[in-house]
Amino acid sequence: MYESWFEHVWPWIKVSDVLSRKKIVVQRMNSIMHYLETKAVVYNKSTDIVECKSGLDSRLAFTNTATKQIDLCPLIFNEHAIHAVYWDSMEYMRAFVVVHEMYHVAIDTNGGDGKSDKAYLRAYCRALAHFDPGAAISNANNYAYYVMGSYWNRREKPPEEQHDYGFWNHHAPDEKWGTMSTDGAVASIKYDNTIVMFIYRDDRSPKAAGRLYYRLAELVNGHPMLREPVIVREEKHDLQPEEVLSITRPSLSAHSLYFYCAYVDKNSRRVTVLESTLRSVVGNIQYIFTWKNLEVGAFAPPLIDEKSNNNPAVSFLAYRVPIVFKPAGLYCVYVNDKKSLTCVAKLDWKDAIWQEVPFPAALKLPATVLTPALVIFDNILRCGYLGMGFLNLLTYTDTTRAGDFGVWVRDTHAPLKMDVTAFALGEIKTPSGPVLVAVGVNDVLGDYYVYYAVYHTTTGWDKPNRLSTLTSSGAPMLTHIDSRLSMFIRDLHGTIDRRGT
Repeated sequence: MYESWFEHVWPWIKVSDVLSRKKIVVQRMNSIMHYLETKAVVYNKSTDIVECKSGLDSRLAFTNTATKQIDLCPLIFNEHAIHAVYWDSMEYMRAFVVVHEMYHVAIDTNGGDGKSDKAYLRAYCRALAHFDPGAAISNANNYAYYVMGSYWNRREKPPEEQHDYGFWNHHAPDEKWGTMSTDGAVASIKYDNTIVMFIYRDDRSPKAAGRLYYRLAELVNGHPMLREPVIVREEKHDLQPEEVLSITRPSLSAHSLYFYCAYVDKNSRRVTVLESTLRSVVGNIQYIFTWKNLEVGAFAPPLIDEKSNNNPAVSFLAYRVPIVFKPAGLYCVYVNDKKSLTCVAKLDWKDAIWQEVPFPAALKLPATVLTPALVIFDNILRCGYLGMGFLNLLTYTDTTRAGDFGVWVRDTHAPLKMDVTAFALGEIKTPSGPVLVAVGVNDVLGDYYVYYAVYHTTTGWDKPNRLSTLTSSGAPMLTHIDSRLSMFIRDLHGTIDRRGT
């Protein structure tokens, strides 16, 4: 612990210098303990907006060197902010702050240099111990890391530091979004009110095909009115509608007043895309949708060997591109039976004709069984896929000739290091321009934590962050509600929770 936070002993450093610095650390630790044992520590709830600051520079606390009292700023009482910006554990964080400030009280006011805030972040403090031990032994946060680490190591590993921009918030704790028996998808449209649709597969066994169900949540005055689940039935011309059976998790997207659901049909083992039309409204309360097969399965290759009983780990997303994008139409990306990314599309002016939009061989895309995703970001179609622990982005370039497909090219920025097994992409409009958000979860390792990262067109991906105290039993789901990006997750009990930006 000492070498981690005060001085890493390199072979060329004089032993006398190491011992001299260690003696200073011991003296300062004794001074802090002596102060705690012999004097009363006074804490004040500060309202000094100058010292506490605001925004990204907000302080948790500060020491009044004249009075030797510790002033606590409003941020330290905000548990949501602590969880978002610092640590999972409130107990750890508040104790950490006290140790930090006690260094100022006991050392800076009694012969210290008064400049003991040389570094704050864990990585920077470790760097001081490795490359500038003279600064490390005079830095308040190094003492805090050492004390809290020594204490916590007797019981468990200290909690990791969490740096989170904090734009996710729990929309309304009392909202009820119902449950889904298995992992699913979500999308929304705007009619009289916002209509949110959830779609999922009722699956009793991982290898069995299950019925598809959808359920609606109509937002009235901002609060959801949840409807009962309805079986997805495909319209069959003059025949009775038939239930839909899927061997994979469905995906869902929306455009105008249409929903688009993609799944793998039980019998054909092929990709199928259904278009849902708002058929009628009963008493301005209940919405009824009908589902029509768009025949993408007739084009797509088989997804499973007929001699095999194993379910393929495949999924995909159908996305209708707005007319501002060229070429506009319906796009579907999935992993085929060769573990290769495949894209097919149906242009608006080529009705009922699906064509492959190949990924160029020069991209050298790795084999994968993990779910890809499509998103419109900055009016450009993007495809995200996972490979070797990285989230990679592909961009669909524009075309100048009507009726022609574009070309997939690799994003110019470096891929995102985010070790997740399922993810979703969504766009957020900000005053400085749109940003892309990736939200993912690793449901294989068993931690079920939710991670997210932000992508900027000029600088690429920011460092991924973990959403503290939030877990998901399956892939996170993103959709826009009232011009805001909403994330829906399904907890370990199947209950749907919503977070908003």
